Amino acid sequence: MKTWIIQSTFILLLMVAAGFNSYGQTPAGSPPPNHGGNGHHNGERVPEEKIKALKIAYLTGKLNLTTDEAQAFWPIYNTYQDAKFEVHKAQMTISRTLKTKIDVLTDAELNMLMDEYIALEQKEASLKVEYLQKFRKILPIKKVAMLQKAEHDFKVEVLRELKKRGDGPGGPIPGSSN
Repeated sequence: MKTWIIQSTFILLLMVAAGFNSYGQTPAGSPPPNHGGNGHHNGERVPEEKIKALKIAYLTGKLNLTTDEAQAFWPIYNTYQDAKFEVHKAQMTISRTLKTKIDVLTDAELNMLMDEYIALEQKEASLKVEYLQKFRKILPIKKVAMLQKAEHDFKVEVLRELKKRGDGPGGPIPGSSN
């Protein structure tokens, strides 16, 4: 079973490397595709679906999910991720407002924004508690405990690949004069 996990991880890393290396390449004279989603590559966005597919393969392998576990886990996990995304999106809106308008906002407006931000942090903590309970009902506790590390490891792998290619934090941006 460990061999399968190692092989799956290796294949996943190859997919990530090959996918990021080939992404954005178009025939000569063709305009670049207009992709939606998250992440950047050569000034374009990496398709959200591609990252989600890689994450599914990565987490399924790292958690060693059985077919039954995966069928129960993924709908709940996806709902959890969607809820967390909405919280983070609201937090980023507040952060941008504070960054760009802090000098013109009144004390009352600043108090309101800070209260909203703290409420969002509390909502995120509540989501973690709620979904921890849901995950405990469908997965062995060891797999639930492994989930956070596996999510972190996936982010590290993606960021490492982007940095290696010059698209991520700390790396040069392709086509830039740096």
